[in-house]
Amino acid sequence: MSRVLLVLVLTAALSTAARSQSLEYEIKAAFLYNFARFVTWPPDAFASSEAPLSICILGEDPFGPRLDELVAGERVEKRPLIVRRLERPAEAATCHMLFVSPSERARFGTILAAVDTHRVLTVSDTMEFLGAGGHVSFFLESNRVRFAVNAAATGGSEFQVSAKLMQVARIYEPPAPAAR
Repeated sequence: MSRVLLVLVLTAALSTAARSQSLEYEIKAAFLYNFARFVTWPPDAFASSEAPLSICILGEDPFGPRLDELVAGERVEKRPLIVRRLERPAEAATCHMLFVSPSERARFGTILAAVDTHRVLTVSDTMEFLGAGGHVSFFLESNRVRFAVNAAATGGSEFQVSAKLMQVARIYEPPAPAAR
C-alpha cells in the first residue's frame, strides 16, 4: 500500500472516529439539558428567584460549544440555563449540575467530597464514578448512549429526581462486599 493511500485510509478512520465521538457528546449534552428538566432543586439552592440553573464542567471539556449552543435561551422552571467551566472542585459549590470529566478519574473521591452532593447533581462518563458516590454516569450499550443512576446517592439528596427519569435509567447497584 502506498504511503499516500495509507495516510488517506488512516485520516478517514480518524475522521469517522472523531465524528462518532462528536455525535456521542452531542447526545450527552442533550441528556444533561434533559436532566435539568427532570430534577427539582429546592428554592434555597438558588441565590434568588431569577438566578440561573448552572451546568458546570470540571476537567477536560468533551462538549466543546455544543452544550452552550443547546442551552442558549432555554429555561427550566423559568430559570435561564448557563454553562460554566471550572478549574477547581471548590468552584462547584454554586453549581446545580456538575459534569466531571473522565480526565478527573484519579480525583473522583476528592471532587465528590469537595462538592455538596446533596445539592449538586453529579454526572460523569465512567461507571466507577457511581462507585465513588456520584449520582449519574453515561455508558454506551449497542452503540447507544445510556445512563445509570446511583439511587442510594440520589436518595439522600435535597434535590428530587423525577420518577420518569428513573424509569428510563439503569439503576446502579454497588458491588456486594467481598465475603471474608
